[in-house]
Amino acid sequence: MASGEPPPALAGPPAAAARPSRALQAVAVCAAVFLLAAFSISRRCQLGYMGGLVDEHFVLGVKLRVNGTLGPAAGEPSTLRPPGYPAFVAAVVALLAPSPERAAAAEFRDAAQRAVYLAQAVTLGVAAALVFLWLAERLRVSWALTAALVFGLNPYSIVLVGLLHYAMLHLLLVVACAWALQRGLESRRAVPIVLAGVVLGLANLVRPVTIWVPALLLAAGIVRRWPRRRTLGQPALLAAGMLVALAPWAARNWAVSGRLVAVGDTGWTALWAQTDRHLVQDPARYEYYDVVPDAVPLFARATGAPGYDYLVLARNTAAVERVFRAEALANLRRRPAVYAGNALRALRSYLLELSPMFLEVFRAIQTGCPGGTPEIPAAWFQPGGLRFGGSALAKGFSAFVLLLTGGALVGLVVAVRSGDGFVLAPALLLAAMALTHALVILSPMHYYSKLPLVVALAAYAGDGLLGESRAARRPVQAALVATSLAFTAACLV
Repeated sequence: MASGEPPPALAGPPAAAARPSRALQAVAVCAAVFLLAAFSISRRCQLGYMGGLVDEHFVLGVKLRVNGTLGPAAGEPSTLRPPGYPAFVAAVVALLAPSPERAAAAEFRDAAQRAVYLAQAVTLGVAAALVFLWLAERLRVSWALTAALVFGLNPYSIVLVGLLHYAMLHLLLVVACAWALQRGLESRRAVPIVLAGVVLGLANLVRPVTIWVPALLLAAGIVRRWPRRRTLGQPALLAAGMLVALAPWAARNWAVSGRLVAVGDTGWTALWAQTDRHLVQDPARYEYYDVVPDAVPLFARATGAPGYDYLVLARNTAAVERVFRAEALANLRRRPAVYAGNALRALRSYLLELSPMFLEVFRAIQTGCPGGTPEIPAAWFQPGGLRFGGSALAKGFSAFVLLLTGGALVGLVVAVRSGDGFVLAPALLLAAMALTHALVILSPMHYYSKLPLVVALAAYAGDGLLGESRAARRPVQAALVATSLAFTAACLV
């Protein structure tokens, strides 16, 4: 805004009677999304481990439930992975699955998977309800409802419910971050922005891709020429809140390893992968496999093991990170253009594309599947495996998301030209995640995180451009929701 001052606090609803109505609408959104997700997990085969692409996050959660330790075994804590999703899994399994002491191993495993699928269906419903409540504070209720339903009922979100992966929990926290950050930025008090920082910190304990938000907020303040107190104060308070959330885990990691590990311990390895060779950055390919031949000798140098082994990695994380750090820095000195090109392609791909893998694999496993979680071959995703992205479903939904992305860009332009600071929070989060995925290797497992922000910004554009005219906006809103449901029906039927 030209004055550099935050906008006044948002006005409350005109009457107290409006509050229950909005709450009921949020409950209805949550119920609709949950029921569709529940239908999917009860009647269709789920992605589960997806050929091992999800890594060991779910298994760590089960081990945490059984052993009380986040690590490969009881009394063997690890700093390798962020704690958020394993803690979620452990809590869900403790609440909804039978005791591991009273169930056979296969029975306990299947029950744990079903419990997590159910919890993730609830999580998606709550995330959609939060999208509605957040946007309804500023947009017309019909646009807030449209955004919530498009986000919650689209096939990508529904399919991710059945993935044993941090995506669904992280999506909920991304929405919570956007709402908390927007409120914090618009408040003149310190507490809301500090609380937004705490929520950001919790999100980073699931997936550390929004660490850059305070720095980006500082840059925004400098560019927009906000008063010095706001330019420096808000980023500092936001960072302080993040520190409150991250410090206990960092202290635990220091006690375990004697090193400062804020969240997880794979940063240098992921950076090295982005410096190793030219990457096409195709969202239909799992490009980690392209760098594996170069990674194995480095892993052997660090550990003495002849090939990759998870237990060896967990027990030698510091040594592995040292070797990959040295090689990454050497690559940056020798051929910086490789890294720069990979980073630019990853940035473009994250912002404009979506991986078609999940929808196509989901459709593929339904044939001849009796239910539950089938074993998906890892060979499908390796070089020479299946080719993804060619189906009408994948192409159509990718085009739909690109259309929403165009709408999101229009929303940003409209907000900048009008001086409306409402979009600053989603824009900061989207920029932080895009920057993170440009700096380190981007895989098909990471595109999901932008979905609620893109949908929210597109709804903002529709609200601003179509205005008060019901005749103009209602057909557009109906078409957006109907298109999402049509793609989901094509995926589930």
